[in-house]
Amino acid sequence: NTAYYQKIANGNKRKNTIHSLNVGDAVIEGTEKLLEHATDFYKSLFGPAQGNMFHLDPDIWGEEEKLDELDNEILNRPFTEEEVRKALFSMKSNRAPGPDNIPAEFYQHCWDIVKEDIMKLFTVSHAGELDVSRLNYGIITLLPKINGANKIQQFRPICLLRCPYKLITKVLDNRVVPFADKLFSRHQNA
Repeated sequence: NTAYYQKIANGNKRKNTIHSLNVGDAVIEGTEKLLEHATDFYKSLFGPAQGNMFHLDPDIWGEEEKLDELDNEILNRPFTEEEVRKALFSMKSNRAPGPDNIPAEFYQHCWDIVKEDIMKLFTVSHAGELDVSRLNYGIITLLPKINGANKIQQFRPICLLRCPYKLITKVLDNRVVPFADKLFSRHQNA
């Protein structure tokens, strides 16, 4: 499977390379200029606007909106093999692999072989000793929204992350779900 995904990735790199982008009447060309343009565009789109940073008073939340000691204990307990396995096997198949080209199906299929290593990862993470910067490295890819896209607005960015990083976030997400009604007002979500 890895060779198959690598072949697709290499083929897509050649086929979907962005050679130029239009900005008004100007044309941006060259890898460095294209990267700078894309970086500036998405920083301004997704970053905070000037003057929008404000601090909330911690007393704004009532006691019923805060987690108690038992809730905190549940959220901070060591990870179990069962909760990691449950999260892994709930991950969808046939998704784009991350920079290492290893999809979730590999970990699912080889669970009995890799589970000790995966659990070591979770143990180190729980102890606060995981070097996350080595694990959450991702590749941002721009996907055209339309055929013949030639403006940055006509692309959608996606970030391809390694499966172990996605697994950690999924396990953490599963832990928080039972507390969602307490942490978020029903008026703040859809």
